[in-house]
Amino acid sequence: MAKRGRSSRGIGYKKPPRHAQFSPGQSGNPRGRPKGSKRLTKVARKEAARPIAYLEDGVRKKIRTDHAIVRQALIKAATGDFRAIPIALKLLDREETAPDAPGSREELDRPEDKLVIASIIRRIRSMDEPPAEETAGAPEAPKPPQTPSTEN
Repeated sequence: MAKRGRSSRGIGYKKPPRHAQFSPGQSGNPRGRPKGSKRLTKVARKEAARPIAYLEDGVRKKIRTDHAIVRQALIKAATGDFRAIPIALKLLDREETAPDAPGSREELDRPEDKLVIASIIRRIRSMDEPPAEETAGAPEAPKPPQTPSTEN
């Protein structure tokens, strides 16, 4: 039997035929991702920011698409649509500010807030102590921080 000019060891797993191999200096994806193509989330955010027109009391108004979605969910929930109620509650509970953003923790830094927190901690700690069997070998509870109302 005559050979056809190529060996059987040259073609197979991870060994493509010579004509199908990349030339030196050529990548497998020469054009790559086009510069103009965007991710789906970026496109969705851009579209959500676009204004749309709607009628309210016979007057034509413009509102952002994402605002319209939130508004419609709240309206449907208020009219008793049971499927819209959990969506509306999630929208209302969502925290928009970052934890380190100004105003997110400032409310608890006032002296009167510290007094209230200290009194709550005192009331919790003054509740009945657990039975001795449960606390055997457990580390001692930390002391409460000294505040103007707890100092003697």
